[in-house]
Amino acid sequence: MDSSNKDNIVYPQDGFSKTIGKEEHIVFLPFDGSMAVPDACIMIEKLLERNKLNIKDVDAFCFSQFALTNILKIQDHFNIQEEKVVYIGDKYGYTTTSSPFISLYEGVKSRQIKRGDTVLFWTIGSGHEMVAMLFKY
Repeated sequence: MDSSNKDNIVYPQDGFSKTIGKEEHIVFLPFDGSMAVPDACIMIEKLLERNKLNIKDVDAFCFSQFALTNILKIQDHFNIQEEKVVYIGDKYGYTTTSSPFISLYEGVKSRQIKRGDTVLFWTIGSGHEMVAMLFKY
C-alpha cells in the first residue's frame, strides 16, 4: 500500500469549517494513474500464489474502471484473454472503487460470469490505495 498521492485529492479543499458559503469544495490535481499498474500486477501475482492458482485458473476479471489503459496493461502483462475481462467503463464511466462490483453485476447479467467461476477483483482508491480479491461465484 502506498499513500504517496494522498495530498493530490483533498476534500473539502480547506476542511469542512471553511466550506460554508463557498462553491469550490474539492481540489483534484491531475496525476498519472498508470503508476499503479506495476504494483497491481505484483499484488495479483501474490494473491494467486498464496491461493495456489495461476492466471489461467481465473474465469473472469473485474478491474477498476478508472482507466481503460490500466486494464489493457494488466491484461497484456498476464496475457489475459479479452473475453475474460468485464469492461463497463464505456457504459457507466468511472464509478470509483465500486466499479469492480458493477462489473460483476454486468458480467453475471450478460452470462460472462457463471456460478462456480473464479473471479479476480482489483481496484484502486485515492492516494494509490489498492485491494485485490479472489471470489468463487
